[in-house]
Formats: sequence, C-alpha cells, structure tokens
Amino acid sequence: MKYLGIDYGTKRIGIAVSDEGGRIAFPFRIIQNTPSALVEIVTIIDETNGKDIVLGSSVDTKGEENTVMHVIVEFKKILEDAVGGKVILMNESFTSVEARRSLEGKKSLHARKNKQEKQRPTDDKAAALILQRYLDKINL
Repeated sequence: MKYLGIDYGTKRIGIAVSDEGGRIAFPFRIIQNTPSALVEIVTIIDETNGKDIVLGSSVDTKGEENTVMHVIVEFKKILEDAVGGKVILMNESFTSVEARRSLEGKKSLHARKNKQEKQRPTDDKAAALILQRYLDKINL
C-alpha cells in the first residue's frame, strides 16, 4: 500500500510518497500553498495511487501545539472531506532542520555554495522525513 506524506506550510506544501510496500518514503513534489493546492494534492493522490495520508503536526519544543497547528487541523478536516478518508497526524518536529542539514551536507561534498542553492526549498524532503517516521512506527 502506498502512503502520501505532507509537510504543510503557509507558503509551500511538501509532498512525499512511499514505495508500494509502505516501507520507504521519497520526496515527491513541492506545491505552492494557494487556493488550488487542495486540488493539486487530490490529483497527486490519484496519480500515485496513495491510500493513507500522513500530515505533519506542528508542536513547539515543549510538545505543545504552536501557532500553525490550528491551521493544520483545519487543513486536515478539509483534506479528509476532499479524499473521503482519514488523515493521520505525525509529529514533524525538526524535519525541516534535518532536511536542510541533509542538503547542506551534499553541497559541502561538492563544494557548491551559491546563494540559489542555499535558498532551495526542502519541503518535499521534510515531508519524506515525516512519512518515514510514520512508516517506521507502523512497520516495527
């Protein structure tokens, strides 16, 4: 079964997909958070044959909901209505940091540090980390 991971942001939404066996998550796409984002996500679900959706939940370092979480909860409800199924919340703590560190490590190996590369969005990689956390949890 394929899973879809989502890193919801106010500007961009990162999307990840799993392999058919639901064991490994892969970065898939970054979309802009516009009024048409929901349609794009539903299209991606159809294209990838995704079954279950894992959405990153946003908490602060104390484990309490932060200011973005209320928007994520609303988005979760809207997404569940649009796909007619359940959306699973998974803690997204530090996934963006991990994704950026991964990218910085690759750049230093290749000695490429121009401004454009430094600003490259990592939302799809963060979505893959969120999804991988979930897959690891269910595949113990």
